Amino acid sequence: MDLTNQQSNHAAGPDVPFGLRGRARLGFWLAVWTFLGTLQAMRLYIAYHSGGQQYISLAQAFTWALADWYIWGLLSPAIFALTRRTAFARGRRALDLATHLVAAPLFAAAQLFLYSLVYLPLGTLFWHDVGTSNEWTMWTLYLDLLHGKIHAGVITYFLLAFLYFTLYFNERYRQAEAHRARLSAQLATAQLNALKMQLHPHFLFNTLNAITALIHSAPETADRMTTRLGELLRLTLEMESVQQVPLSRELDFLGKYLEIQTLRFSDRLSFHANVDAQVRDALVPVLILQPLLENAVEHGVAPRAGDTRIELSARREGDRLVLSVVNPAPTEADSTRKRTSGGRGLANTRARLQELYGSDASLDLEAGREFRVTVRIPFRTESGHTG
Repeated sequence: MDLTNQQSNHAAGPDVPFGLRGRARLGFWLAVWTFLGTLQAMRLYIAYHSGGQQYISLAQAFTWALADWYIWGLLSPAIFALTRRTAFARGRRALDLATHLVAAPLFAAAQLFLYSLVYLPLGTLFWHDVGTSNEWTMWTLYLDLLHGKIHAGVITYFLLAFLYFTLYFNERYRQAEAHRARLSAQLATAQLNALKMQLHPHFLFNTLNAITALIHSAPETADRMTTRLGELLRLTLEMESVQQVPLSRELDFLGKYLEIQTLRFSDRLSFHANVDAQVRDALVPVLILQPLLENAVEHGVAPRAGDTRIELSARREGDRLVLSVVNPAPTEADSTRKRTSGGRGLANTRARLQELYGSDASLDLEAGREFRVTVRIPFRTESGHTG
């Protein structure tokens, strides 16, 4: 899965620049427009004085220049929104370029129209200078500005679009890299937790003890347990760099884990899987089911003396893949604790789902006569099929 695309599905876009939000972002852009207006004011003031043209004061130069750029600031949200939507993705580059070529003169004309609305009132109110006499009307001024400055407006539009494009996609890249780093860290944690589970002294002791007990009376069973334990460790290491795997591969991993657990608990543990054929190719986070099954074994089987049945189901509901693990309810104290927290393993699983899918995924707990953990994630396959 393309993590950049996945991230963009869960947010309209990163706050730019530099992750600024709210007033900080507003203050940044206000500083940008003021800075650009100041540069233009100084250029106007120097040009009028050095070129022998009619004198304008520094205050006038700042008024015209800041008005010019603040109007661009008012139009900038629309320019930036258009820039986000025209990201020059493969297959759309010609269309996106054509969109900007059409939008540039339209935005330039809109900016000059707004500028002409404030130019005459400001000049008449404060200075009564040339360009604000009665012979000028807003319409004649607008036409004059179109004739003399439309090309500069088009250039300004492309400069602003390029500026935002650079800031926005640099921020998207930074966030995507941070997102990948978090996913890698959580995957490493899941792998380490799986290895910890496998090498946990209690689990390892019980497994080796079962192998020792069976090595003479049932050597084939003991050999199978030893083989499955090695395969379990090998599969965990093979998933080192994988974020998601087909459900069928995750089920293969669980099969080896459950075979060891079934031999460990002898006839006390039975497992039933109800997996729809159409979802076996669905992508799931690697090692997402193992902590759910471990939770069911440790809290549904280990504390009980009688036969215990664990059920796993996987089905599709619309555009969602639904995974469910059911086991007999734990003890009352354990059940109460898990109603609120679900335990560390389930909390880590919920955090991984949040990182991978955002609000499109959920992990729900139901505790009654049975304890049920249900995971819902978007239905996707390696071919990109979602519907």
